[in-house]
Amino acid sequence: MFKKGKEFFVETTGAEGQLHTYKVEWVIGTTWKQRYVTRFPNGGMHILPVEWSVTAETWSDYHGLKSFDYTASSYWAAKGRTWQDKCGSCHVTGLSYDFDPKTYTYKDTNWVDNGAGCEACHGPGSKHLAAPSEEERRMHRLPYAPDSQELNLRGYFSAHLQGCLSRDIGGRRRVGKTTQFV
Repeated sequence: MFKKGKEFFVETTGAEGQLHTYKVEWVIGTTWKQRYVTRFPNGGMHILPVEWSVTAETWSDYHGLKSFDYTASSYWAAKGRTWQDKCGSCHVTGLSYDFDPKTYTYKDTNWVDNGAGCEACHGPGSKHLAAPSEEERRMHRLPYAPDSQELNLRGYFSAHLQGCLSRDIGGRRRVGKTTQFV
């Protein structure tokens, strides 16, 4: 990563195997790690293949910097690996964008709030508050189908253990991809 004036850039290999310089448009994360987003000419937003560990103060690979195969679908710049399609709906609230499959372009990418607030999964809180009965209020706060307890719990724990509860609070510690209870 390098700075030019007030802007930051990353020079790396793109989707076609050629070296390019990409402008950092957004920074994702603050406390543990930071990832950097750029926008391609088609409007697709991609997370650049480097991340900064705030706690360890080190750079590391993120989907393709060290050992890259630019033809792989998991490569950071792959056509189907846009932030809009792979990341945004879980990491911001109220994501919306237009995608034209004929021209493979993204337009009007917007979101209501940075970070995944409760309403990102559970819908508008106003529906919960306006529900006339306790049963209906419960239906407006559960993810997925309200008649399936298993799906509700699976959705709750996959979202909350991966996100909200991933920091050291309440006896839970996030270690890699597992959550330990201490």
